[in-house]
Amino acid sequence: MKIRLEIIPTGDILSEIIRKRNDLGISQKDLADRLNISRSRICQIETGRVNPSINQVEKIFKSMGFMLQLALTEIK
Repeated sequence: MKIRLEIIPTGDILSEIIRKRNDLGISQKDLADRLNISRSRICQIETGRVNPSINQVEKIFKSMGFMLQLALTEIK
């Protein structure tokens, strides 16, 4: 059995981080404070200047009250 892991394009993840943050009325500074990182690091992540690890992405979403889920799809 082959299993394929569907990867969401980085741009889609970054857009979703920004969208969720804006929907919740959270500033970059507020988000950075929740994560104990600098506001400039959040800016770098959101603009794609740095590529966050999957663990970092998970922490970002969790800090805003969301759970990150990955989906595995069997290749037939």
